[in-house]
Amino acid sequence: MALAYRLALRHRLGLDDLAAVLARLRVPDPTDPFAGVWATSRLVELLHEDPGLDRDALRTLAASLAGQDVAALRWALVDADLVTEALAAPVGSRASHLHAIDDRLAAGKPVPDAIIEHAVALVDGVDAAQDLLLAILAAKVLGPWLDPTRRAAHLATLVARAADAEAAGAWDELDYAYGTVDPSLELARALAHGGDEAAIDGLLDRRAARYPRLLNLEEARELHALCRARAAAHRAATWERCRVWAGDDLDGDGTPGEQVVWLVETVDEPWADAAARLAALVPRLAVQGLAHIATAARGRPLGDTAEHALVPQLVTAVERIRAPDAAIKARALRDTSTAAWALARARALSADEEATVARAAATWAGWVAGVDTGDWNPLVNTALSFARRWRGAVEAGAARLRAEDAAGRVRLLDHEDWALLYEPAEVRVRCAQTV
Repeated sequence: MALAYRLALRHRLGLDDLAAVLARLRVPDPTDPFAGVWATSRLVELLHEDPGLDRDALRTLAASLAGQDVAALRWALVDADLVTEALAAPVGSRASHLHAIDDRLAAGKPVPDAIIEHAVALVDGVDAAQDLLLAILAAKVLGPWLDPTRRAAHLATLVARAADAEAAGAWDELDYAYGTVDPSLELARALAHGGDEAAIDGLLDRRAARYPRLLNLEEARELHALCRARAAAHRAATWERCRVWAGDDLDGDGTPGEQVVWLVETVDEPWADAAARLAALVPRLAVQGLAHIATAARGRPLGDTAEHALVPQLVTAVERIRAPDAAIKARALRDTSTAAWALARARALSADEEATVARAAATWAGWVAGVDTGDWNPLVNTALSFARRWRGAVEAGAARLRAEDAAGRVRLLDHEDWALLYEPAEVRVRCAQTV
């Protein structure tokens, strides 16, 4: 089905080869503001399909993309072992580039030395007095590659300026609700590169005095990275401190919450008892938390337990989509979508559970066939999740969505794997139509 998606993408842009992609990127279509995004996406696909693409053409392209967001292209070039071409692509925000490097390192993906050296050069000379947050981020991500003597002096400066910022309340109003991490936690990870354990404990103590809890899910991931970066003797105590910050109360709306995310992030660590704590939580979790565990621990006993627990939760959610209360209905639709997404990838379902999910999918599809809504896209996402595994059960809903697509009220081709909602014979017909 991914092939069908690529066929539609090629038809939309006429991008059957590298030359066509380069032409579209160099001469943007003023009538289609998203053409550059689509063309970059197509180029990333071509790189994965054929790593032997013309390097001279790619080098010219990378140098011509100034001002465009080409992060996906840059890392696709790295993955295709085209590091020189990746270095020619514009970086844009230094902070976003550093975050991308940090994410790749955390995921175990390679970051070539040349990319690291380039990043070090980008942040060389950043004045902590002018941009303290960028200076902390750079020290956190690039600390292992900095000269040790210079790094020690730089970290001492950052610690002093951070103390002043904390005392002045400069970090109290950052956008923590939107995932911003407390800079003192990032600074703690930077200090771990130099092994200054006492300074790290001091930062954590001051953070506990200000906010003795995790402020968002990203902080759980940041603190996990800190635990791993610390000396072995300090990891268990740091883990326990952060577990207390994550809390013991589950969020009322069934979202994973800091507690669940913290435990899932650390479930494989030898200095944590996260697996036992998660197993005890499973019976109390709603759909969002179960789906998070099922996804993060797929293929392991804990993930299997969460998958089994999701099946009756899905049935309940589908039963509630006809509720007259708008809040109950909205929650039911969200839970149905989340459960369908997680169960479509499940590995531990029994034959009876498969049949139960198929019946729930058919009930949901029957409701879709007769509903009127102003926003079809969430229903498309749910339909695609079900269709990955229980395609026959959702035909009634798929037929309604195809009809809405034909009427111009939703664009199925904007969804990857849209072809799952069509019969095979219809896929090429749909690709050939004007979009």
